[in-house]
Amino acid sequence: MRIFRMVALAAVAVLALLLLSPLAFWAYNAISVREGPYVNANRALLAGVSPFPGSRQLRIDSSPYYEPDEELFARKLGYTTNVVYTVPRPTSQTEVAHHYDLQLRGWKATREWIPCSRLDSAKPCPGTLLAAWTKGEASLSLNLDGFDIPGGEPKTYELVVDHRGAVQP
Repeated sequence: MRIFRMVALAAVAVLALLLLSPLAFWAYNAISVREGPYVNANRALLAGVSPFPGSRQLRIDSSPYYEPDEELFARKLGYTTNVVYTVPRPTSQTEVAHHYDLQLRGWKATREWIPCSRLDSAKPCPGTLLAAWTKGEASLSLNLDGFDIPGGEPKTYELVVDHRGAVQP
């Protein structure tokens, strides 16, 4: 009889855990950011800058990012909104970055050139310009990876926007 009570008590505990887990998960995620308002704020920031002249938008999407170093119950910290554009040839990486420099006056700009190296050829290859701007909590960055690869058609760049990206880990 005593074993039956222990098994019944364990079964009730497991059942309670199974029933309460979704509620706990919902409560934990309730303190995460909400996609709609966050992405709308990103798009409002994006609306304040115009694409490089002659470019054409290929796609726009938003993706969440989570607390670092958390695996099971990582809380959403925010969303990045990414827009990919094609640009007319000939256009250089520095021309695209300069276009955004002019629009983002008053923002803190950072630049870094990443050299290219090829293992399969002794031919020189172009480096990649990393450009980013921050103002208050907002961040905007330019992804020009692969922009100047010979024969790379079409030339594209990605604009990454996060209205709270400058203060996230």
